[in-house]
Amino acid sequence: MAPEASPLAIFRKWAADPDLVVLDTETTGLDSHSEVIEIAVVSASGEVLLNERVKPINGGPWAASAIHGITDADLVTCPEWPLVWPRLACLLEGKTVVVYNASFDQRMLRQSLSWAGVPREECESPVLSHWQCAMGAYAPIHGDWSDYHGNYRWARLGVACLTEDVQVDDLDDAHSALGDALRTLRLVQAVARREDASLTHLCLTCSGPTDDCDCEAPA
Repeated sequence: MAPEASPLAIFRKWAADPDLVVLDTETTGLDSHSEVIEIAVVSASGEVLLNERVKPINGGPWAASAIHGITDADLVTCPEWPLVWPRLACLLEGKTVVVYNASFDQRMLRQSLSWAGVPREECESPVLSHWQCAMGAYAPIHGDWSDYHGNYRWARLGVACLTEDVQVDDLDDAHSALGDALRTLRLVQAVARREDASLTHLCLTCSGPTDDCDCEAPA
């Protein structure tokens, strides 16, 4: 079997892409009634393209407020999604969108738009598809193998940043959309600088842990 591409390759590709944007959200919860109430988008250079709080349709209180500190009262004068969505769609058009836990943010954005009465075809807009997930891409690099699942466990963003020695002291607290978008961008840049030889735990042929690998080293 020919060696697979290094899992670092996707991070190098993202870091070199001038069309990269990184997105993060904060939500009212995790279920089908939950909505995005804070969203941030940053460019490949770290420029803040969007940093907005959004008034939801479904009011609080929310258990998630204990995590991100945003309450119903903080959002009374904020714009609703029909005003924010056109700006977001424009920012994402033609971009490489990287998100830490992309499927969650995609689901939350789509249902937020739906709750706000945005037409269905816009909720299914191509700019909300084909996002790339930094969390999934980072899992084999982090190397926390699960025998039960036969795959690598996901690492929380804070754990990933700590592991990669990402500088975050100058950023907003974790669990703010802007702070976490910038953490994700810096994580991408940090991982892109790593050498393949640093992945001593990972077989680049089968992508499994080297401790349990029977692959022959490539000639």
